[in-house]
Parts: sequence; structure tokens; C-alpha cells
Amino acid sequence: MNMVNKEPFSDPTRKAAPRGLADMLGLTSAVNMFRRRQWLITGIGLGAAVVTFAVIMLQPTVYTATSLLMLNPQLAATSASPQQTTPIEAEIALLRSPALMNELAAALGMQGNDVQTAGLAADLASAITVQQRDSNSSIIEVRARSADPARAQLIANTYADVYLASQVNMGAGAALSQNSTLSRRLAELREDAQAKQD
Repeated sequence: MNMVNKEPFSDPTRKAAPRGLADMLGLTSAVNMFRRRQWLITGIGLGAAVVTFAVIMLQPTVYTATSLLMLNPQLAATSASPQQTTPIEAEIALLRSPALMNELAAALGMQGNDVQTAGLAADLASAITVQQRDSNSSIIEVRARSADPARAQLIANTYADVYLASQVNMGAGAALSQNSTLSRRLAELREDAQAKQD
């Protein structure tokens, strides 16, 4: 019997089986699509790169200056319960206070009326960052940002000076208060001693 190899009947509605792994994963069609549209994809990529570069170059330069303040190590080592504020957290809160910002505005010669001074203090507060250097450190970092490096340095250093002056004033005020209390008590004791002698 004579047998002839015949091609199987092909149905035009039936899809051809994938010929390899690339066809099964759709990689062949993806590569073909990329080849057909390579100029469009390349153009979009280059356009995005140029726009990104232009945006980066047009950003204003910002300089940062840092002043370091060292808290009294004995005070910094004072432990507080979890609900209480540690001494270093209290100092950082004081450094962020609007009153100190107003003093900084005055020290920088940026005073105006009350509304202007409040606005300047808010602007200064947004340009200054105060934080503890690390969790075990007694050093506080004061960072000032400005478009002018000399201005950033001036703000950071002046802010540290204003803080130190406020600490000295608070210490002097506390010493005066304690001195007046001791003077009153001494006067009372003298009167008591005089009354007992009489």
C-alpha cells in the first residue's frame, strides 16, 4: 500500500500554536512593537531627560550653615520618666519658640511693626531646623538655610548667640530672684535676732 504524507487540514479560524518560549511569554510581540516605535520611545525618553535636567538646573541654590550648641552634660544626663520631657527636649522646644524667633529677627535688624515682625519670625522659623545631633548626645544642631551662604552663616550664628544670651539673662534673673529672697530672709532673721536680744 502506497501512503503519501499529507499536510493536516488547517482551519483559518484556529490560531497557530506558539513556536517557543518567547512567543508564549509575548516577548516576541513586545520586541516587534518596540522596533516599530523605537523613534517615538527614544524621543519621549530624551524629552523627559531634557525637561528633568532643566528643572534641576532652574532650582535655586540653597546653602545650609550649622551651629552646634552643647548642653551642660550633667543636665543632659538627667533622666526623665517616659511621660516627662527630658532637659534636652525642653531646650529644643525653647529654641523653636516664637519668642526666640522674634529676638532673632530683632538681632538681625529685621524689625518692623508687630505684624511684620510676626511674619519675619515665621519666615525665619521655616528657614531654621533645630534637632538633637543623636539620641545619646548633649549637642543640639541649629541649621539655617538661605540662598546666600553668608546669610545662612549669619542666621545660624546669630541664633546661637541669641539663645546663649537668653540663657544668661534667665540665669541672671534667677540669681537676682534668689538673691532678693535670701536678702529678705536675712532681714527677717536679723529682726528675729534683734527681737530676742531685746
